[in-house]
Amino acid sequence: MNGDHWQSAGYEGSGIKVAVIDSGFMSLTAAQAEGDTPSSYVSCDFTGGGLEATTPHGTAVAETIFDLVPQAEFYLYKIADGTDFENAKDSCISNGVDVINHSMGWFNAGGYYDGTGFICGVTNDAINNGILWVNSAGNSAEDHYRSTFTDDTVDSYHDFSVTGANINPIGPDSVSVWYHNVGENIIITLNWDDYPYSDQDYDLYLLRYTGSWALIDSSTDRQTGVFTRPEETIVFTNPYDNGMYGVAVKEYSTTTDADFTFFNLDKSFGYRTNSSSLTDPGTITDVVTVGAIDRINYTSGPQEPFSSQGPTTDGRTKPDVTAPDNCNSYAYGYWYGTSLSSPLTVGVCALIKSRYPGYSNSDIRNYLYTDCTVDLGTAGKDNIYGWGKVEMPDFALTITSPNGGENWQVTSSHDITWTSSGTSGTVHIEYSTNTGSNWSDVIASTSDDGTHPWTVPNTPSGNCLVRVSDTDSDPSDVSDAVFMISPVPYITVTSPNGAEDWQVGSDYDITWASSGTSGGVHIEYSTNTSSSWSDVIAIIPDTGAYSWTIPDTPSDSCFVRITDTVGSPSDTSDSIFTISPVTSVPIAKLPEVYSFDMNGITGSSQFEIKYALPEKAKFILEVYDIKGTKMKEISKESNAGYYSRKIDMRGKPAGVYFIRMDANRAAFTGIRKVILMK
Repeated sequence: MNGDHWQSAGYEGSGIKVAVIDSGFMSLTAAQAEGDTPSSYVSCDFTGGGLEATTPHGTAVAETIFDLVPQAEFYLYKIADGTDFENAKDSCISNGVDVINHSMGWFNAGGYYDGTGFICGVTNDAINNGILWVNSAGNSAEDHYRSTFTDDTVDSYHDFSVTGANINPIGPDSVSVWYHNVGENIIITLNWDDYPYSDQDYDLYLLRYTGSWALIDSSTDRQTGVFTRPEETIVFTNPYDNGMYGVAVKEYSTTTDADFTFFNLDKSFGYRTNSSSLTDPGTITDVVTVGAIDRINYTSGPQEPFSSQGPTTDGRTKPDVTAPDNCNSYAYGYWYGTSLSSPLTVGVCALIKSRYPGYSNSDIRNYLYTDCTVDLGTAGKDNIYGWGKVEMPDFALTITSPNGGENWQVTSSHDITWTSSGTSGTVHIEYSTNTGSNWSDVIASTSDDGTHPWTVPNTPSGNCLVRVSDTDSDPSDVSDAVFMISPVPYITVTSPNGAEDWQVGSDYDITWASSGTSGGVHIEYSTNTSSSWSDVIAIIPDTGAYSWTIPDTPSDSCFVRITDTVGSPSDTSDSIFTISPVTSVPIAKLPEVYSFDMNGITGSSQFEIKYALPEKAKFILEVYDIKGTKMKEISKESNAGYYSRKIDMRGKPAGVYFIRMDANRAAFTGIRKVILMK
C-alpha cells in the first residue's frame, strides 16, 4: 500500500486522534509489551465486562492502525450493544477524535440497509461533528439472501427457486448442507423494506435436516403497524453432532409482497445473493466503507469471495474502496476479513490527515478515492471494489515543458506542463532568469492538473528555469536545463527617417536597430508615399547598416522599409525624405580640366564634394581616417560636367579624414584633407 514511503517522508500520524470502537481487546497488554500497540492510549469499557475480554478482535485492529501511524493518539472503546455504541461515539466527540475505525456490522438495526436507522443515526452524528468514519463492508456476500417475496406454489412460503423450493439450506450450494458442531450458534436475521413500523407480517423459521426437514426454531413476532419493526431474528445453539439446517420465510398476514433480506452471521446459504450484502453503518454515504482483497492477490484481485458487495438497498454504489487482508498480527497471527481491511484504510486516512492537516473530512475522502486508489474491476466506482484498491501514491513531480532548450518569446503564450503523483492537489509555479539564483511567481497556487498556460513576461534571458512544487513544498521539480526567453523581434529604421535630402548618385547609409530577427533583412524604398515599393537589396545580413547609392529617381515623397526576410518584424521611415537630382551645368559650359574640391572643415554629418569631369569618366572616391583605414569607397561613372556629391558620415567619429579621388585610372588623382567636427 506504500505507506512506508509516506512514513519515510516523516508522516506517521503525529497529532492525529484515532479511535477503535470494537467488541473486545484481549491480549492488548501482551501486544503492547511486544511493541505492536501504542505504549499509551485512552480506553473505556462500556460493557462492564473488562476491556481485555471477549475477543482479541479490537487488539488486532489497533495493531494494524499502529503499524501505519505509530505517532497517533489512540482511543479504545469496548461495546456490546447500541447503547454502548452511542456512548462510545459521544466520548469520541468530546475527546476530539479525528478518525474512527469500526470493524463491525449491525443487523436489524432499525433500517433496511439504506443508511437509515438507529446505528446509522449514531454514526451520522459522529460525522456531523467532524469525525471521519471508516467501516468494514462486512463478510456477508455468501451469507446473504435478498428477494421480493414470491409464492408461486401458494403455500404461504417463499419460493427460493423456480421449482418452488421453500427451504434455503445453510450450505455451499442449493443441494448441500454444512455441518454444525455441538454448541455452535446459528444467528439468522430477517427484515423487509417497510420501516420504521410495519403491518406486513412475515415469519422466520429454522429447520433441521435428518433425512427430511423438521422445524427446530422460529421467530414469529407480530407486525401490527403499532411500534412493530419489520424484523425477525433467530438465535439458536446447536445441540447435535453434525447438525444440518435450513431457513424458510413465511407470510403470516400481508397485503403486499415485500422486498426482504436475511443474513446468517456464520455460514453461507445455498441460495445466496452476493449483491446488497453490506451491513450497517457501512451503508451510509459519507462512511468510508472498505471491502477486502487477499494480500496475495492484491495486484489485480479478485476480491475475497466473502467481502460484502453493493449496492445499498436504495441503489447507491458501495463499498468505497478495497484493502488487503491475510496480514500478520500479534493478536491473531495471519487473519482475514474486511475487519482487517478497514483499519488499514484508517491508517491511510490518518497519514493523509497527517500530511494535510487542513483537509476537511470531505477532502480526505476525495484524496483517498482519487489519489490513493488503483481502479479494479469495472471502470470507475463499482459495487465490488468501489473506487479500487487502496495504494498510496509516491511523491513525484516531473516538469515536461519547458525542460531545456526552448526559445519562448516575450508576450507569447505557452503551456507549462508536468506529471505528478502524491501531491496535495495544488501546485506553486515559479520561474528564474538566472539559473535558479532568484525565483519569481508564475502563479502561487493552481490545480495540479498537469498544465498551466503562461504568457511569457518581458524578462529576456538565456538562463531561464521553471520550478513546479506542491503547495506544501514536496514534491518539487526544476527544468532539467535552461531555456530562453527572447525579446519580441523588432526593427526600427533610424535613417532615413524623415526630412533627409539625399542626392542622386550619392552614397548614404541606411541604418536601423533590431533584435530577435532571423538574421537577414530585405530593404525597399518608395518614391510615392508607400503606394509602391522597389528593392534596395533583396537580402543582406542584419548588421544595422547598408551603404546605398541613391538611384536616379528624384522625389520628395520617399520612404525606406526594412523587413525581416521571414516576413516580420518590419519598419518604415517615420516620415518622407527627399531624393534630389544631381546638379550639373549645360553642355556649352563643360569643364576643360579635372578638378576636385571641398571644405576643409565641416560640422555636419556629411562631406560635400565638388568635382569637374572634362570627359566621360569612371572615378573612385575613397575616405580614409588619420590611421589610413579606408572608411568608405564610392565607384561611379558620369558624363562630362560639374558635380556636387554628399558622403554620409553619420556614426563616424570626429577627427581628420582624407578624401582621395581617382578618375579614368589615374588620368586624374586628387587628395583633400577635411576635419569632421561634432
